[in-house]
Amino acid sequence: MSYYGVINSPDQLVGAEGFLRLPSYIYDEFVFDDNRSKALDEAIEHIKRGECVLIIGKAGTGKTALLSMVLRRLMDMGYRVAKVINGEVLRRDHESAGIVLFYDDIPGMDIRSLRSIVENRPRMLIATSRIELLDELRSKLGEKPDSIFRIVLVEEMAEKYLNEILSRFARREGIEVKPEAADVVVKKAGRLPVYIWQVIRDLVISRRNVLDIDFANKIPEGMLEYVDRILWSVVGDADDRLETLLTLMTMTLMPEYEMHQDLFDAVYIEARREIKGEEAPPRAVLLGSQTLNKIRRYLARAPHYSFRLPHDSWADVLMGKSRGLLSGEIAELLYIFPEASFRELLRKAAERAFEEAISKSKDPNR
Repeated sequence: MSYYGVINSPDQLVGAEGFLRLPSYIYDEFVFDDNRSKALDEAIEHIKRGECVLIIGKAGTGKTALLSMVLRRLMDMGYRVAKVINGEVLRRDHESAGIVLFYDDIPGMDIRSLRSIVENRPRMLIATSRIELLDELRSKLGEKPDSIFRIVLVEEMAEKYLNEILSRFARREGIEVKPEAADVVVKKAGRLPVYIWQVIRDLVISRRNVLDIDFANKIPEGMLEYVDRILWSVVGDADDRLETLLTLMTMTLMPEYEMHQDLFDAVYIEARREIKGEEAPPRAVLLGSQTLNKIRRYLARAPHYSFRLPHDSWADVLMGKSRGLLSGEIAELLYIFPEASFRELLRKAAERAFEEAISKSKDPNR
């Protein structure tokens, strides 16, 4: 079986169902500061020499966005690019075909694939990793990442560039930005570009066409707190808030935080059975939850009928790393449902999804 899937167009990487969970206009609106201009050039030069590249940076600095720009530049130069298929053994067949491999968030890659990188030493591979996860990556690889990869660092961003991102993204989404609101949002971003993207996404999903001072003052400072606040605004005091949270928390067990839509629904049904202790027709359970419908709007779509968490920061919150309004409920669920319980719930949901939906579908891609 092949260990990669070829990308036929840069458009496959971005947009509503793109592999990288980035806006479709990122190629046109990406903002370069000195660090990112240098990082792009360095990554390209390393790949041209047949080397492997690891883009690192703190959470939220825009590593994935830079990866998209590198891949786009490579494709413009005539290179073919392909996404590593997680769980497969990486070999060197792609090298003779002139294909550059990529993988976003390599610490989350399946251990079998990671070990094959060490054993087979494939060239022309570009990946990303949070700085905070480099020790974990080293442990999984069995050696230092810099013995395999050329390291390219993405730094936090100055406020003037964040302001430019806010202006560009808002314009593309048809959102008017009040100057005083922009100042507040940029300061709350804490030099992290992903915070700006989350604000824009929040405005779009909530169908607001103006970023005013009232909205800016209400959103919390810090990415984790912001995600917690979004979750609170959706689940709040809803009757099914715990099963909705449990469903989202189960997504953190999935590779790349991606879950097939039928499995997602089945997990919710199983979670409701666990929380409420009741059996009900699946159709009634799913159609009766407005909370589930609301949270789906915030999830990223992925190819092949799947949902993904919009950003790694969502996984952080769902793993109990925030101190926001939902931290208590999340901590309680983590105590009641240790990892083995989550996996058992996932197993039951997988059986349900296959029996009730997937096996009856006439679409082979489903």
